[in-house]
Amino acid sequence: MAILKRNINIHKLHAGAVVHFEDKSLLLLTCEVYCRFKSADAHSETSMKYIPASKQSLLAGICEESDVYEVKNKLKTGGYHMNVLSIMSVEIGSHLDVNIRPSTNLSPSTALSIIYPESNIREHKETMEAAMEYIIEYNINYIRQLVSGFGNISTHKPYRASIDLLEKHETLMPATVFNLCDFPGNGNYGVSDVSVSVLCSRFLNLIASNVLLNLPNISKARFNDTLVTFRACYNKQTTEQWNILSKFVHALQIALDSNNEVDTLSFGKKHAGNPADVAGSRLSTVNKQLKENVKTAII
Repeated sequence: MAILKRNINIHKLHAGAVVHFEDKSLLLLTCEVYCRFKSADAHSETSMKYIPASKQSLLAGICEESDVYEVKNKLKTGGYHMNVLSIMSVEIGSHLDVNIRPSTNLSPSTALSIIYPESNIREHKETMEAAMEYIIEYNINYIRQLVSGFGNISTHKPYRASIDLLEKHETLMPATVFNLCDFPGNGNYGVSDVSVSVLCSRFLNLIASNVLLNLPNISKARFNDTLVTFRACYNKQTTEQWNILSKFVHALQIALDSNNEVDTLSFGKKHAGNPADVAGSRLSTVNKQLKENVKTAII
């Protein structure tokens, strides 16, 4: 357990760190941690790249890896028991080139050094000294971007961290299927408050929130507002994505009618995958505007 607790906190150590390469440097804005043990993390790191030579060291760099549909250059920091993936970073130099989601614009190479903020180091040491008492902060924005494993509690855990500047507002945090519904529909994010992708995100947000609060079941009352919105928007919608959400709602309604609540993880395991794909289809559009927000905030 102590090892797992320390691995969980290491994403906070890296948010704000500067990774130096031979001719460029990257400031890490948002990071996610993945344990190397399937028993602790349903999305455990399977790649053998960037495993350090000893338990006391780290190995960082940019490597080519598949990301569902394509090969991307990912910035990783590997430890003996975990892997830290950079989700958003900015190249330090004359222009602000923001990398968002796991790919970067740099070519595969090994990092020469990592500089950590003193405050991050101090907090990490304190966590290691009291690992068993460490409590992970509840926040929907701290959940990793995932589209599977909804029956596993680790999928909904807050294993993501950002620098303090970004955590001041949702529109500076990388979009996920869980927080897509929090982005304003009247901005340049390419989503509407009543779009099918946002409604899918609202249901996923409810499931994830329940897990974060350690509540095994979700009551019918918790779903009421989102169900009312769905019914108002679904009228005569016949697209494939609306049909996917309709099937999800149908399964949810049957479960709620029989028991007035649903088992959070069990229902998520059976039904959340397809709505997550629908919500995920809009993330690149949202993140495109988010990059501009981050540039403005940093300047």
